[in-house]
Amino acid sequence: GRPCFLKYTQGAGMAQFVKQDNEAMLDGRLEGFVPRIIESRVDDHRAYYLTEFMCGSRPVEHVLDERVMGILIRMGGLDLAYDDRLGAYRSMAHGDFCPWNIHAYEGRLVVVDWEFKDMKPLGHDLFTFLIQSNLLIGRQRMIIDILEEHEADIRYYFNVFGVRHWKPYLQLYLQDRCNSPVLARMLQEKHRLVCDMVREMDLGTEGRVRYRTVRQQGKRSQKA
Repeated sequence: GRPCFLKYTQGAGMAQFVKQDNEAMLDGRLEGFVPRIIESRVDDHRAYYLTEFMCGSRPVEHVLDERVMGILIRMGGLDLAYDDRLGAYRSMAHGDFCPWNIHAYEGRLVVVDWEFKDMKPLGHDLFTFLIQSNLLIGRQRMIIDILEEHEADIRYYFNVFGVRHWKPYLQLYLQDRCNSPVLARMLQEKHRLVCDMVREMDLGTEGRVRYRTVRQQGKRSQKA
């Protein structure tokens, strides 16, 4: 037979994480970019699942290509609804949509480790892919540079859902990361610094961020 992947845990807390993972792989709406599940069993104290074994490569950089964007848009449309209390749209989110959770396998991209799947403000996975990935791997580039480089991609993503101004969603994402109980304190602090910086961004009438002004102000403050 073909090799398989087994994930098993016991204890109420950890079993809940595996349950989330298992539910995602059984969700027919995610078919095509989650592992094919062979067998699973979940109860209150233990859980396991058996899936196809993927020996594909993992991206080492957060390259937002058409295939990744396609997955993000498809997930963004799942359970999409406007939250009056939040004043924003929410949808299903992977919760940790980073390169190390994406495999290139048999001609398709497969997303694994759905333990943090939840309803989040629209764009949560997009900003995770661009920002959190950079805080943990890569060249540790300036967040402003990353947002500037991908501004067209960000605007395209939100335009698909009829959202013109994306800065409020970026702020909601950063607030979520700053207060996340599953993130290490060091990573929370990094997101908090980014959150403070984003508050100073100036949005023009078309929703475009005037990055140059922010960057110049930062350089002047460093010289002072």
